[in-house]
Amino acid sequence: MKQFIKTVKLDIKPYTFGHHGLMTILMICLFCRGFQMLLLHRTGAGLVGKQFLWRFCPAIEWLIGFLFACEIRCSAELGTGLLFPHPTGIVIGEGVVVEDNVTIYQNVTLGARGGLGKNKLQYPSIASNVIVYANSVIAGGIRVGANAIIGASALVLEDVPSGGYAFGLKATIKQMSVN
Repeated sequence: MKQFIKTVKLDIKPYTFGHHGLMTILMICLFCRGFQMLLLHRTGAGLVGKQFLWRFCPAIEWLIGFLFACEIRCSAELGTGLLFPHPTGIVIGEGVVVEDNVTIYQNVTLGARGGLGKNKLQYPSIASNVIVYANSVIAGGIRVGANAIIGASALVLEDVPSGGYAFGLKATIKQMSVN
């Protein structure tokens, strides 16, 4: 319980924007959807691996989907100080690891790649102080290095070095055959 409270204190920091006091904390808890979503995830993550309580994880994941139109698996490892400025349409898969002080904007997918045949599903790992802008997809067993920036609508399928930028989506265009 002490660890949970310590984590929540670190989680609330990015939402204060330098303001302190009981009223600020109360306003964040009542009206800040990103913090509320993170708090629900923390509750579910605390139940993972518990003897009987892990059975409540699907209900918590459903509640996150119902309230915020997001899908965050309880087994995803999310670091402290995570900021969701616009928590809508975010998908974070079960094997994803996100370190501390990461900002994730709306409609971002951090998901798996592989899984057919003998291939195992692989999930991305996001280092500290990364910003992931809207509509981005980071998929597969890749690593996004510390202080990297993922631009809006980027499709990231390869490692991004620390301090690097990833942007753009290269589409393959083919002529459709009409019968």
